Amino acid sequence: LDEPFRSVLSTANRANVTFYAVDTRGVGAASNESAAEQMRRAANITAEDVTRTDGQVSKDAILAADTAELSMRNNVQLPLRDLSESTGGFLVGETNDLRPALRQVSEEVNSYYEIAYSPGLESYDGRFRKTQVALSRKDVRVHARNGYFALPANVRGPAVLPYEFALLKALASVPLPKEVEFRSAAVRFQPGDGATHGTVLIEVPLNGIAFTPNETKGIYKARLSAVALIKNQAGEVVQKFSRDLPLSGPIAQIPQVKGGNFIYKEQLELPPGRYTIEAAVMDHEANKFAARKTALVIPAKSRGVAISGLCLVRNYQPNAKDLQPDDPFQFQGGRITPTLSGAVYAVAGSQLSTFFVVYPDPSIPEKPQLVIEYLVDGRSVGKGEVPLPPADARGRIPYVMSSPAANMPPATYQVKAVVKQGQSMAEESAFVTISAPK
Repeated sequence: LDEPFRSVLSTANRANVTFYAVDTRGVGAASNESAAEQMRRAANITAEDVTRTDGQVSKDAILAADTAELSMRNNVQLPLRDLSESTGGFLVGETNDLRPALRQVSEEVNSYYEIAYSPGLESYDGRFRKTQVALSRKDVRVHARNGYFALPANVRGPAVLPYEFALLKALASVPLPKEVEFRSAAVRFQPGDGATHGTVLIEVPLNGIAFTPNETKGIYKARLSAVALIKNQAGEVVQKFSRDLPLSGPIAQIPQVKGGNFIYKEQLELPPGRYTIEAAVMDHEANKFAARKTALVIPAKSRGVAISGLCLVRNYQPNAKDLQPDDPFQFQGGRITPTLSGAVYAVAGSQLSTFFVVYPDPSIPEKPQLVIEYLVDGRSVGKGEVPLPPADARGRIPYVMSSPAANMPPATYQVKAVVKQGQSMAEESAFVTISAPK
């Protein structure tokens, strides 16, 4: 619960809320004495270990840090004090007479000076900005934050979550960390008059994530966090997405889980322009980070037929029961799981499957026509016209184009989809590497 607790502190400070905690037990030092005794024992054990000359280390010495932490846990006033002092208040405890303390609370609530600071930002770039308040008087105390993240109010929300701090710091590092393998991109979908709908994708292969087994309980734990900032051409953050994924389960399932991928999807809506996707991931168990930046171009909508970006399919789940109506990764009542790996092995039964959506122009009477072409080094190695089904109730034609990968010579292929309707035309392409079996 440490992280949710820190999130409460962060949210309170952002909302200018001060806590005054009251220990209603009154005078009673039993628990605090127990905590102090444990702390003294941990200190004595550490001191004894330092003075030993035989080179041996006792079991108590190995557990000294755990004993010290346990002593702090046993002090039940400590979180109350932290909650109060971290938000500008104080703890009312170890007293049976609450009147003096509550009078002080009343004075603080009703008489104080508040100073507001406007940094005059020209660019909300998402970086951390330090602040410091200094006073010329010595008989006063200041409650102030030590800085802030330069995020606009509509992006940061009510609070920056604790795990996001480290990820935002990773995005500001030079050079960007590359300790965790992951991929990120955005897939453009339906164009609109003022904005285009799309999806941000972050994909992390779990075989590169640390799994910590607990042999005593027979379970493992792992944790992965991700954040993505969408910045416009001026470098300002216009949208922020994040996800925290704790994992746990039986130790025997570790090989199976490591064979999978973490896929994080978030829908976005952007007006035409040039953007940058800044994404970062964190492996909590290994304390490792990675960050990358990719470009995204949203073209202005033009009259005629349109097509979404092409995306490689990792998995297809037919007859999915919990499909969301606004999720674009759907095909014939099933769910599409995309992948950004761009690689397929030429083994028996494997398929090179590409997903995309065609958006016909209802004002054009002709039906849209689709041509799929495969190219290697710019040379066409396969081409054919594909019949399209009628558009669905929302005017879309989702489609999955599949080819047996086992029959394709190893190479990097450009898959190009060209759709025509009347005099209008649109095209998209994606690159896929077909590899020989390992």
